[in-house]
This record gives sequence, structure tokens and C-alpha cells, in this order.
Amino acid sequence: MTGPPREGRFTFLAEFGQKIRFTVEVEGYQPYEYTVDVKDQHDITIRLQRAKSPVVAETQPTAEPVSPATTPPVVTTPSPKPTAPPVVAETKPVVPEAKPATAAAPVNTDLATLTTGKTVTLNNVYFDQSSYLLRPESYTQLNQLVALLKSRPGLRIEISGHTDNVGDPRLNLALSENRARVITTYLISNGIPENRLRFKGYGQTKPIAANDTEENKRKNRRVEVRLLDG
Repeated sequence: MTGPPREGRFTFLAEFGQKIRFTVEVEGYQPYEYTVDVKDQHDITIRLQRAKSPVVAETQPTAEPVSPATTPPVVTTPSPKPTAPPVVAETKPVVPEAKPATAAAPVNTDLATLTTGKTVTLNNVYFDQSSYLLRPESYTQLNQLVALLKSRPGLRIEISGHTDNVGDPRLNLALSENRARVITTYLISNGIPENRLRFKGYGQTKPIAANDTEENKRKNRRVEVRLLDG
């Protein structure tokens, strides 16, 4: 599991081709067991049925949870916007995002220099390729951002996600927004009030380099922080 659950949502990582079986148990509801083959990225909604009898005490033997036949899992769109298309993870080897910087003008990554209207790139935040699953090596820089926001309680920021121009623009837009949303959720889970944060995905619409080489494409795949007014 990565991060604490928020509104009943859990995220976990798995290798391609791995089979995962998990059980959902909530007091007052029937337990639900589900098995999934990891062939792409899944966003699964489990609809639980209310229990017909009180939950059995832990000291009593319990039967193995059985999946209710009438409540199959529903695969939903990962984006918080109902109309956004699902983001499908590619089965390519995991490649960390490179530090996004232009040759002529290196991108500022010093969070302490954050001022109104100024953009800072989180160059040590990483996702699996074509995925919005946050990698653990990102936590160091995100924790620095948490510390900065706690030390300056008046700050309000926007987290923005960006991609290169490879693939469907609609999927790129959804991917960039999901990445920004995941980082925002991380900040909230570490004590930053939600009303101080805003996230937005720009997809491939705001490149900082030409998408003509792999190196330049890596520069365009980035997450930025911008200080908001008031």
C-alpha cells in the first residue's frame, strides 16, 4: 500500500503479469474477495453489501470471504473528472523521469525560492512510465515541500502535471492531471489543508523543449509547483 487511505481509496503497486488476490472487509458489510491479473493499470470500485447479521467477533472462527455473485467489481476511470478517459499503463520497462531542464535556461528546483507567479519544477519526483503511481524515491522532495508549506502557512500553491507529445492528447491530459492529483493527495495526507492546494493537468500543451528528441521529451514530462496569489 502507498500512503494512507482517503475516502476509502487505496493504491498499491504490482509487477506486470502478477496475480493479486485481496479481501475487502468493512464492519457492517459482507466481506468481498477479488482476484486480478496485472496486465495494465486498474482503478477498481468495490460495492459492498450490508451484512445481514452482526460481524463475528475475532475470537470466533470465520469462514473464508466469498465474493457476492451480484456485486462484480466495476472498473472506473482513474481521473477525478467523470468525463476523463482511463489511463492505461504501458508494459514497457520502468524508466524514471529525467530532470526537466532546458539547455539554455536550467529550471529552478530550489523550493525556498518559491515566489508568487514563479514556477518550480519537482525534478526529484518520479512515476513509472505512462503511469501516475508515485515512486518511493519521490518522498524526499515531497517532504521538503510539506515542510516548506508548514513553515509558511499563508502559502497557496498549484501542482501542475505535464507530458510530452507522444500518444493520444486526451490520455496525456488525463495522465498529467492524475499525477498532479496524486501529489496533492500526498500533501494533504501529510497535514497540508486542502484549501491551500490546487492541481491541474496540462498534458502536452505547455512544453519547455521541442519534442524532437528523447532527451527533450523527458524535459517535457514534469510536475511543477506555482505559488498562487493570496
